[in-house]
Amino acid sequence: MLRPLACCLALPLLAACAEPDAAEYPRLMPLSELNQPPAIPAHTAEAASDPAAVGAALDARRAEAAARADAARRPVTDAGSLGDRAAALRRRAGALAATELPQGATTPAPTTDAAAPPAPAAPTTDAPAPAPAATTDPAADPETAARVRALRERARALSEQPVGATPAPLPPCPPGTTDPVAARCNPG
Repeated sequence: MLRPLACCLALPLLAACAEPDAAEYPRLMPLSELNQPPAIPAHTAEAASDPAAVGAALDARRAEAAARADAARRPVTDAGSLGDRAAALRRRAGALAATELPQGATTPAPTTDAAAPPAPAAPTTDAPAPAPAATTDPAADPETAARVRALRERARALSEQPVGATPAPLPPCPPGTTDPVAARCNPG
């Protein structure tokens, strides 16, 4: 009676001593990697030798960011052209939605003029009707105004340059700057 019980108790203990599952336990770093001194980038030596140059570069970047922020806060001056473009895009989307694909095709055939929308095919009973063109001012249409704001915010997030702004002139580089592109300064 004791022998089967001892086997049942020994089996889980032996299973615990087996190779640990890599998914359950993280791999520990070797001591040789843990005890290495920290890797210090090469540009820190320049910062240690001339802290004023680093401060000037940081001030220049701060001034450039403030100039870009001011440009981003300007009111919209081209709302009419944005509304016209939105209406043209809606018409093109409606025409594309109404276009039937040829048998076996997965994408519509390319047009010769990228700006001109393709001619809509004869409407079928199961095809959705094209969206009506918006003729109102985008500022009066809250949905269009919200889309314009969302697109501008996304464009600003994706780009270093704000939409519709001219780039601010770069400040002069401090003495000893080795990489004007990284420091965002004018070497001349």
